[in-house]
Amino acid sequence: MIKDLRTVPSGTEIPADVCIIGAGAAGITLANAIGGGPGRTVLLESGGLEPDPAVQALAEGVNAGRPYFALDQCRLRYFGGSTNHWVGHCGPLDPIDFRPRRWVSHSGWPISREELSPYYAAAQVLCELGPFTYDPSEWFAQVPPLPALDPGKLDYCMWQFSPPTRFGQRYHDALATSDRTDVFLHATATRLDTDAEGRRVTGIAVRSLDGPSVSVRPRVTVVAGGGIENARLLLASGRVGAGGIGNSWDQVGRYFMDHPHVETGEVLLLDEGPVLSLFTERTSNGTRVRAGLRPTEEAQAREAILNCGINISRLALRDTGYDAARHLLGGLRRGDWPERFGQSVLRTIADLDAVRGTLDRLLGRSYRRPARVILFARAEQAPNPESRVTLSESTDPLGIPRAELRWRLLPTDLRSVRRSTMLVAEEIGRLGLGRVRLAEWLREREPDWPEALVGGCHHIGTTRMSSDPRHGVVDENCRVHGMANLYVTGSSTFPTSGFMNPTLTIVALALRLADHLPGAVLAGS
Repeated sequence: MIKDLRTVPSGTEIPADVCIIGAGAAGITLANAIGGGPGRTVLLESGGLEPDPAVQALAEGVNAGRPYFALDQCRLRYFGGSTNHWVGHCGPLDPIDFRPRRWVSHSGWPISREELSPYYAAAQVLCELGPFTYDPSEWFAQVPPLPALDPGKLDYCMWQFSPPTRFGQRYHDALATSDRTDVFLHATATRLDTDAEGRRVTGIAVRSLDGPSVSVRPRVTVVAGGGIENARLLLASGRVGAGGIGNSWDQVGRYFMDHPHVETGEVLLLDEGPVLSLFTERTSNGTRVRAGLRPTEEAQAREAILNCGINISRLALRDTGYDAARHLLGGLRRGDWPERFGQSVLRTIADLDAVRGTLDRLLGRSYRRPARVILFARAEQAPNPESRVTLSESTDPLGIPRAELRWRLLPTDLRSVRRSTMLVAEEIGRLGLGRVRLAEWLREREPDWPEALVGGCHHIGTTRMSSDPRHGVVDENCRVHGMANLYVTGSSTFPTSGFMNPTLTIVALALRLADHLPGAVLAGS
């Protein structure tokens, strides 16, 4: 059933076998997966069925690191969570993303890609995708044969696109008609209370804005509020002065990651047809798909770089060397001294391929202007303990300290993007498809990220998975270290980010946790 907490008398105690905090992709998936069991599930959602500016403002926080999105713009606080504005990019993480890599500090998951594969296949269905295969050769049969890439440098990668599935709308009826699951809207978890030893959650303080305060009494609690909110709630809970729950080793909030999204270059294609038919979003067998390029495992190890997906995308025509050369020579032919002469010369020198084309045209020779497209990187970020979420001194209207984010990138993040782009440039040249011109920011002797750098709004890390509590917050089953009955799910548990959009992995991990929880409940833990 779906209920509104604002109609519940203040002081009510709500019993639950499992209480899930957060009704986004992870929380809704988990609630549906365990809802058919013998126990009673409570699912708490901070917002309602529609956006509410006052509730959304609860997500406001402080950006103390490099420029980042306003925190309340990255996540939606109403039923369905951020799937309500999700674009739909999907794909599994690569096998290498799960393995320890000697050149990537703090890398390695306590579970393997193979172990997650059956859950990925089930997650495909929930995200309303096509078959669980990401081999481009199986999806692009109607385009010219895929160019054979150097296996020591590059491989193809691909995305499938969800419609996108709005989890709150798509799975609303299943939860509304369940007789074993109660969804409480306008119900914000403000604090987790523990026993005297701090090893078991005994209650969850829950409030609505300008409404009642109640307590949920769960046998098992699962926090599923997203990368920032998960850390925020753990840090704000437990005994005063203890530094939060699950934080004996000061790991809660650390290793915040996102996927840097940035334009890295332009390509002058000699024949745009074969390339753009592969790399442009298209529909194949009823599923929207798109291919990209990534460095192979061999290249990542040899170059000591991170994983990175690079898209080739159409580009609106810009003021290029072709335009500059045409402007110069056209003016001189008319006997005019061209305006902006110095700027035109510089642009011409920077793009000499275009000069030849301009001369050919002026001399009456045939010339087909090359198609210009861009290289766009969606990059892995290295785990960095100093990239973190902490609590600020300000509080929200419910009295919860607001989150403070310090998003910090490392030199290896930038070097990996640059080197991955160079590998793509080398292959495009070797295959005779065209030539690549690096983005201006990457041509600097000591390049730095451009001001236009953004993330994917993918909040990853902060409660990372590790078999060792000194290096993580949850174990391989997503149980918080040192806690008997507290779990976390979602991308906050990812030890590394890969470059792939996280939603499919979030859903897969929620399904895996659903298989584990009945045993935990029956054991009374």
